[in-house]
Amino acid sequence: MDENLVIEQQATSWRAEAGFWLGSLFLVTVAQVLPHGGASDHISALYLTNPWLTGIVVVLWGTIALEAISSLVQARDSLKAAGLRCLLICLIPPARMTISSAWPADRIWLPRLGWQVCTHDLFTRLEFKFTLPMLIITLLILPVMAVELLMTKQLE
Repeated sequence: MDENLVIEQQATSWRAEAGFWLGSLFLVTVAQVLPHGGASDHISALYLTNPWLTGIVVVLWGTIALEAISSLVQARDSLKAAGLRCLLICLIPPARMTISSAWPADRIWLPRLGWQVCTHDLFTRLEFKFTLPMLIITLLILPVMAVELLMTKQLE
């Protein structure tokens, strides 16, 4: 691998890690209202009128958008491709968890693994690693769905 590329990847790793965690925090913050948004107007209104939660979302969104816009200067590929990535990240901030704003589409930053080239081998390794945990998480929602289905009147 080109030595300059390695140095540049190391220099941008902190931004990639920060982007990953900021995107995760944004998703967790917004996800608090999503399960209830359509079912309970009270919870949606409470969330939207809470200045702390609204402020956190605005600050996180702004930080992620500023990082994406500043990465246009460092983009290693065409301005069009970098601009589309920047637009996607600005519109959907959790996308910053996996999309690198400064690196071409063939690179991804992953926690504990660092920069990786997107290949079928990487996909297979990640799929193998995450299949069981995702299945367990999926099964954990079944009791919640059962309570909502069987106790609809009591929950209202």
